[in-house]
Amino acid sequence: MFRKIILFCSLLIFLSGCAILEHKDQLLTLKRLGDDQARQEQFIKRQEKNFKLLLSDINGGLLKKGTTRQQILSRYGEPISIKEIKDDSRLSEQFAYRHPEQFFGSEKAYLFFDQNQALVEWLYEPAPGK
Repeated sequence: MFRKIILFCSLLIFLSGCAILEHKDQLLTLKRLGDDQARQEQFIKRQEKNFKLLLSDINGGLLKKGTTRQQILSRYGEPISIKEIKDDSRLSEQFAYRHPEQFFGSEKAYLFFDQNQALVEWLYEPAPGK
């Protein structure tokens, strides 16, 4: 009887192992999807933290004219959009920042750079209704 139980358990383990191997690609795909979602959540949290830091620096008077484009990117991360400005001879670029998940109704900050990639001005837009 003991032999039959061991043989049955061994067969059960073998068959379940085959099922796992058969669906290995699907299981790996699900694992990669979960890993990607975790990275996306970390990215969103980092973007939100950087946006809050930018708003805090604007409101606290810590954002200074003359700050380089690279310093802005290092401190606040990549903007939502970068627009080249051709209409104004003293401006060359505009960075737009907003909350990473609030496409409408978010506060916004626009940073303007000159041809030397130095910050020359910024514009803060409160959320609609504030």
